[in-house]
Amino acid sequence: MGSIFDGTRNIHGDLPPEARRRILQFIDNPTPDSWTLASVILVRPLTTLWQAVRMVDKTFPKEGRQILGGKVIKEWARIPDAMTVTRAIRYVVEKAKKEPPKKKRPDLFDFEEEVETMNQGQLLELVQGQLEEELDILVDP
Repeated sequence: MGSIFDGTRNIHGDLPPEARRRILQFIDNPTPDSWTLASVILVRPLTTLWQAVRMVDKTFPKEGRQILGGKVIKEWARIPDAMTVTRAIRYVVEKAKKEPPKKKRPDLFDFEEEVETMNQGQLLELVQGQLEEELDILVDP
């Protein structure tokens, strides 16, 4: 059986060792402090561990710990258990495997020579298409 981190990625690639270490620290010793550090880690591009937990536990709090001036003014209503965190990571990885890969539109710079000969309408259409694709990625995690 593989690691719970198989298939995890952030926007730069595989989950870095420091992120893995923080998640494992939480799993080994679930405390509000260790959850605060682990909850913000991206386990898939644009999906934090906290969001992943909320996908498998619909009752998990939307609001977290609040800190003001370095002091906790509101604690987590609750933190997940280690099993839920493990299940959440596996869930988002499996979900990503089932999603069809997004088609990558050619980059504007792929058209460097053509751009020089495009009229304003063609150039606007190309840029608009790229912006729409970027927005789709941002709103469709």
